[in-house]
Amino acid sequence: MYSEDGRYVPAVVDHIRGVRIAAAKAGYYSMSMPVELGGAGMGMLAYFVVWERIYRMCGSHNWLGAYAVSHWAFGPSPVLLKVTDRARSEILAGMMEGRTSMCFGMSEPGAGSDATMTRTKARQTDSGWRLNGRKIWTTNAPQADYCIVFAVTDPDRASRRAGGISAVLVPTASPGFRLESVIRMHGAVGGNEGSIVLEDVQVEPWQLVGELHEGFRIGLLGVSIGRIYNSARAVGLGRWAIEAALRTHNGVRLSASRSRNTRA
Repeated sequence: MYSEDGRYVPAVVDHIRGVRIAAAKAGYYSMSMPVELGGAGMGMLAYFVVWERIYRMCGSHNWLGAYAVSHWAFGPSPVLLKVTDRARSEILAGMMEGRTSMCFGMSEPGAGSDATMTRTKARQTDSGWRLNGRKIWTTNAPQADYCIVFAVTDPDRASRRAGGISAVLVPTASPGFRLESVIRMHGAVGGNEGSIVLEDVQVEPWQLVGELHEGFRIGLLGVSIGRIYNSARAVGLGRWAIEAALRTHNGVRLSASRSRNTRA
């Protein structure tokens, strides 16, 4: 399942992509995406209900269920409402069809729970900006096609916590964008969380997500949707665990009862 560096082997990545594509063809992959982006527009209540159902049915082991509906961080997500027309024309079709995916580059070493402490910098150039910094705990980074990166574009405003952070859409194949390592959670032999290094990554104005210096709003939008997802996941897994425990308990009692009857 995992290669030596900890990421999914190509066959697994292809299988994940196949699940997304099949779900998109079936018509429910983008069920909660806004109609403006080609989704069904079913909203966040449906988003919660379907994720709770997926995790209640699949439990913690049948992890491919996590790719059956568009995930807030993997895409497509309502965050794409904030991209430019050019970005939308270049990436939306692939995302909606399940062929491509993205990740959310917000957390950093020293800036995890407090994203206003972001240290990644976007230095302005004649053609846009150059990104330099690091990201950590970036889920789906090992195989994502794009990353929404949060970086400081106005140091003064950022130091006063008055904005100054912008969001940009970066293809992971961009020169200077590098997956430094896969984070192996809980002692696992591999994983889907990555540490990213950005070294003079060139981005242009069309890659800006939302307003310049107001990217923190984009981050809050994504994280807020993520809280709905994680709440549904917790409820679903909790119910799955309780039902599994009850089945096991009843099975043990039934076996013990049969054993006593046999001995009698």
